[in-house]
Amino acid sequence: IYELAIRADSLTPSHWIAAATRNGDVWLWQAMAQTVANPLVFKPTIPANSNRREPIRTVDLHPTRPELVAGDDSGQLHFWQFDGQSLKNINAHGDRLNQVRYSANGQYILTGSRDGSAKLWTSQGELLQTFTGDPLPVEQIAISPNNQWFATGASDGMVRVWDGQGRLRGEFQPDTDSLLSLDFSADGKYLMSISQTGTIRRSPIAPEFRRLEQLIDQGCHWLTDYLALSNHLQQQQSLPFCLPDQ
Repeated sequence: IYELAIRADSLTPSHWIAAATRNGDVWLWQAMAQTVANPLVFKPTIPANSNRREPIRTVDLHPTRPELVAGDDSGQLHFWQFDGQSLKNINAHGDRLNQVRYSANGQYILTGSRDGSAKLWTSQGELLQTFTGDPLPVEQIAISPNNQWFATGASDGMVRVWDGQGRLRGEFQPDTDSLLSLDFSADGKYLMSISQTGTIRRSPIAPEFRRLEQLIDQGCHWLTDYLALSNHLQQQQSLPFCLPDQ
């Protein structure tokens, strides 16, 4: 098993647990109280030019819908429902997918690959943006709680912070070794990282980032009010980062 993803079920006193495996399967368990049901096993279709499934290294569970997404060593993204129905397969990257993560509200997916890029998608698998900093593999990724910032961690430990338009807003190196984990704090003001050396660091997001974030929020409020008053509220759909969290 390469990676586990866990989600609490809001409708029942249970948890869902998904596992990404070396043999190219995804296992899904429902754990209730003291019991764990036998896993459902999701098997991607074997490509026509291959005789085996690629290992799946990363998996994540949608925070509210009964859906999961997984990434394999060929760079493909696989979408499934919890009942085993395959929803979609996407050629997302040109090399191994190292990580895939849903945003906290489930609207977006971020992927990081050995090809040196990270990509932002809708939860339905439509590409929104590509983040490319250097040719080194992207091993860790994170999405801020308000979906304004996207962080990538390269194999040399370099962390980069991007906005939704694909612009690099800052970079820093909390450790010279590769990172085991990267995530935003709950208030979005810090990036938490764990390196291969076992070092845990809390790195503040630069004040100018937070100031820009406040200005964006303020501008979105003004724009929403204007569109509502001018009967053009449907145009807000073309501004995904001004949409309220679902």
